[in-house]
Amino acid sequence: MIRTERILLYLDAVLLAVCFIGSYIIRFWSGFFSTHYGTPCEHYLIAQVVLSLLYLSSLWFFGGYETRRPPSLAGQMDLTLRAVTLASLIFLSLVFWYRFFSFSRMVMLMNGVSLVLISSVCRWAVLKGAAYYRRKGYDLANALLIFSEQSDRRIEEFLKNHPEYGYALCCAIPLKEIKNNPGKPGRALYPLFEKYNINDLFLDLGPKEGQEAAEFIEQCRQEPVRLHFTHRLYREIRPHPRWRVLDDGEWYTLERTPWDRLSQALKRTMDIVISIIVLVLFSPVMALIALGIRLSGRGPIIFRQERAGLNGRPFTIYKFRSMVKEAEQQLDQIVDVESLSQPVFKLEHDPRVTPLGRWLRRFSLDELPQFWNVLRGEMSVVGPRPEELWMVDRYDEATRARLRIKPGITGYQQIRCRGTEDMSVRLNHDLYYIDHQSLFFDLYIILQTLWVVITGKGRI
Repeated sequence: MIRTERILLYLDAVLLAVCFIGSYIIRFWSGFFSTHYGTPCEHYLIAQVVLSLLYLSSLWFFGGYETRRPPSLAGQMDLTLRAVTLASLIFLSLVFWYRFFSFSRMVMLMNGVSLVLISSVCRWAVLKGAAYYRRKGYDLANALLIFSEQSDRRIEEFLKNHPEYGYALCCAIPLKEIKNNPGKPGRALYPLFEKYNINDLFLDLGPKEGQEAAEFIEQCRQEPVRLHFTHRLYREIRPHPRWRVLDDGEWYTLERTPWDRLSQALKRTMDIVISIIVLVLFSPVMALIALGIRLSGRGPIIFRQERAGLNGRPFTIYKFRSMVKEAEQQLDQIVDVESLSQPVFKLEHDPRVTPLGRWLRRFSLDELPQFWNVLRGEMSVVGPRPEELWMVDRYDEATRARLRIKPGITGYQQIRCRGTEDMSVRLNHDLYYIDHQSLFFDLYIILQTLWVVITGKGRI
């Protein structure tokens, strides 16, 4: 998160605590209500923690931490009202099963009303302050503008004259210049995104450039870049079911739906919980494996290698070393990489694998350190297999689609066609998972993976 979002997050947590504690004091200690003094507060402290999590999650679900839109007091009041309502409904559903204590409905009512009123004003004030500091050049998102010959350049002029929106226009490029580059227009954005560290892409194109706009949209789906486009392009935009179009006044913004953001949050939560459980429960096993690798010969215990992560960005993967120390240097002697027809290869009997490594691979125990990658957010438990950078460099446009999500320790492709060298088959299974991913689908893949690991029918 950038600074404004972080300030809002801390502010929301503090205001909820203040409103909830204040409501409790007024209800039980002010003397305004007939009640006995000394009502136990332990249950209310637990309720305050649960409500905080529910309220902050509800704000995030409704886009409360998207701060690039013009601040509006009415808009903030509508946002906090929806967040308070959703959090309260979920909380009351949980309380229904909590039989040890009966919570005061008056406390809940006063907390909700005061939170809507106070939080709306405070959030609006913070956003107004953020707009002031953005005029000074702080807290800006790097923006790229692509315009056509028919464009009136209105967006470019607006961004330069209104820095309070929080965009720093790094570069404005005519569409014909991108068309002159070899390959599809969408691919030409890769170096621009990297060079200027772009956060937002603005398309000032007309209906005739609908095909190019579609390619730019697909590019933004593969990169962590927000897309904005003029009203003239609205009919040409066909959002994915997991995306929605928002009217931000001067332009439309394409962003993920709240339900998709919730699905991503649940997937990340599941990744963290599973990683912690595996790393804790299997720590004795990992210690024995490390000792066995150390005693079996020279070389590091942990194998580190650069792999392609989300959107092809490199990260360091960790695995228990299952090959000889000079395995990477010996690759050219075993496989002629340049003669490969597809960016994939698999050796049935790799001479570089050690005897202990062969046993580790049979039960996929060499993969255990990758849960540290998952905990760090570089990988997911379920996703396409992370490939080496030299293989990703040889991907074509269709194959690069598998980089749209984080790579995983296991995945649909791994349990359906493990060991196949046909890249088209592997890609089809990866794309099927990307288009149908859900929490239940992930659980199904994890259960299938456990069966493979337990039976030792091959590495994941």
